[in-house]
Amino acid sequence: MQPPFASQPVSYLFIDGECFGCALEKIGERYFGGVRPVLDWSKVAAGHRKAFYYDAIPVQRHEEEDSAYSTRVNPKRLELASIERQPSYHVRTGEAHHRRRRGNEQKMVDVQLAVDALLMASRGLYAACTLISGDLDFKPLVTALVEMGVDVHLLYPQGDTNDDLKAAADRADALTVTHIRNWLSDSFAHTALFPTVGFSFQSDTKSFPLILIQWHNDSYGDCFVANDNGVFVLITQRSPQYPSSHRLELSSANADTLRAYADDIFGLTVPIW
Repeated sequence: MQPPFASQPVSYLFIDGECFGCALEKIGERYFGGVRPVLDWSKVAAGHRKAFYYDAIPVQRHEEEDSAYSTRVNPKRLELASIERQPSYHVRTGEAHHRRRRGNEQKMVDVQLAVDALLMASRGLYAACTLISGDLDFKPLVTALVEMGVDVHLLYPQGDTNDDLKAAADRADALTVTHIRNWLSDSFAHTALFPTVGFSFQSDTKSFPLILIQWHNDSYGDCFVANDNGVFVLITQRSPQYPSSHRLELSSANADTLRAYADDIFGLTVPIW
């Protein structure tokens, strides 16, 4: 058990690699032209004493040559080896078998995650944990951990997770582009594609020579997008985050990125102009 003088409860991080990888792929498609985000794994594990990453290595297909198989799986092996080298990280691997109707299916990986989490919790090694997954199969695990007194935080893929899994956790939050933005490596060259976000006073005024579109939103009031020397600028009349004093401002050199970020983070649909 953790010592009585500990200021923070010991927390572990458990990552369903297949689920997390799919979320990163979607972010890459939506924001970076198909380039998968490069993460600083120390940022992902911030606040956790240990992090456990579970993923599967695809098995060799029938009649697949060794060289072809090696070429296909080497990127995955290199990725997992890189994660394993990170401080406090531990990688657990299994096999992924291809099924004609259901695609790849992980073997033993999900079971290993559940066994590890329960065994460590039963030994009193951690009092809180974060699980990154949207797999309903983990609901019995989450329920068991909660009943053992573990504070369970679920980070789930937005729009792809069963409500029963969310309800089982003590706290459940969607894994959004905001998390990914905070976890990006400083070496990731595409970071600059993210929009700049700001909240200015409603009394601040600036004229734009080229207004591209104007519309009204019930939450944000009158909104418009302008072109400011090649940069797209979105300005709202007010902001639900600061309803009495501020307005929201987003700017990006890419119109699609601006539109995606406004929708994903602020729930604001920007019409196409």
